Amino acid sequence: MNRFVAPFFFSLVLGASPLGAQAPDPKPLTLDQAVQAVRTNPLVTQAQTEVSAARSLVAQAQGAFLPTLDTSASWQRALPQQQQNTGAGYVAATPLDYWDLTLGVREVIWDFGKRQGAVTRAQGGARSAAAGARQTAADLTYQTVRAFWSVVFLKEELGSLEEQRKDLVQHLNAVQLKAGTGSGTKYDVLNTQVRVTSLEGQKIETNRQLTDQRLLLGRLVGAAPETWEVDGHPGVRTTARSQPDLVGQALGTRAEIEAARAAAEGAEGAVQSALARWTPDLSASVAAGFQNPLLTQDNQDLDRPMLHGTVGLTLSLSGLNPAQVAGQADEARFRLDEAWQNLASTRDEVASQVERAFAGYQSSLSAWDNAREQSGQARQAVEAASLQYDLGVISNDTYLNSHLAYEQARLSELRVLFTQMAAYFGLAQAVGVEPDGL
Repeated sequence: MNRFVAPFFFSLVLGASPLGAQAPDPKPLTLDQAVQAVRTNPLVTQAQTEVSAARSLVAQAQGAFLPTLDTSASWQRALPQQQQNTGAGYVAATPLDYWDLTLGVREVIWDFGKRQGAVTRAQGGARSAAAGARQTAADLTYQTVRAFWSVVFLKEELGSLEEQRKDLVQHLNAVQLKAGTGSGTKYDVLNTQVRVTSLEGQKIETNRQLTDQRLLLGRLVGAAPETWEVDGHPGVRTTARSQPDLVGQALGTRAEIEAARAAAEGAEGAVQSALARWTPDLSASVAAGFQNPLLTQDNQDLDRPMLHGTVGLTLSLSGLNPAQVAGQADEARFRLDEAWQNLASTRDEVASQVERAFAGYQSSLSAWDNAREQSGQARQAVEAASLQYDLGVISNDTYLNSHLAYEQARLSELRVLFTQMAAYFGLAQAVGVEPDGL
């Protein structure tokens, strides 16, 4: 079972409870409840925050299509104020204060794709972030599913091992009695004791794995292990769908493919922006405001506000470094080629994962049929041994051995069932659907 349980390392801090306080009874935890709880996991919240940040970059890039507002206000005082002799006396030749209030609007009419390239690049980043968030949620969901069923099966395994221990203890008592009467040997006693000790070691290891998986599940769902008890009924999981059908669905649903496609589209936007740097921007502007005049007809109203305005078109190409722009364009093309190659390889890898998962799923069904057959044969052997024991045909040792063989067959069947369910969930994850979405 260990190969289906990935190692996780984490710390758990338990608060001390007051003396005499009784812990509340654990509540049942179903698989649906566990999956719902994991949707609020901090890793999911963090991924969703990254999506929001990426979408804000899209809004920022789209904002470049809106007009820009320019405003200015200035004031200056000239000391000493210039005077002019008119013959009749001195009058002010210049204003004492110079001030200007202007409000303008500027709009880029055409930029040959610079802004659209930035928007396309930002949209690709947002879609990639969304796919990453979906992948994070899916990974945590399947971690939760595996941890949940691991706890269920490990508890069942502990029960099966305990039944085997009881049978072995009965067998040990029988061989010890025989050894005491001379009808048995000390070797039989020692051999049985070794089997009991080995079984106790298996229980210790299984209990350790159970503790680890309970801690993992508790961390995933955000609840202390002592506050819940899993409530699940294992059973064979099957699907009637064919491998080509599942591969086709995976190519359309897997988050990794969506992220790779979004990265390629974003790279196309980067190429567009890089090539557009060779071209100028055409913009229109309009501005209006108030200022005091420098000269008037009689220089008696130098500080009277005067309305002024401007309208214009501007064709600009600034900061062009041909070598640098050419290098950036080449880099953008290489990144685009790399992105499309990554998309193709991702699609191939996803198809391969589904094919391998489907083969494992089919193999697990065959193994399950074989395990059920073995368990049925072992059960029939116990029934036959019980009848023969009642008739005095076989000894107590033989009867107990048949019980042990049956318990071992049941344990093997339990482990094969876990393997089968793990194979089914592995196939569902490879396709990119919910755990029971096949």
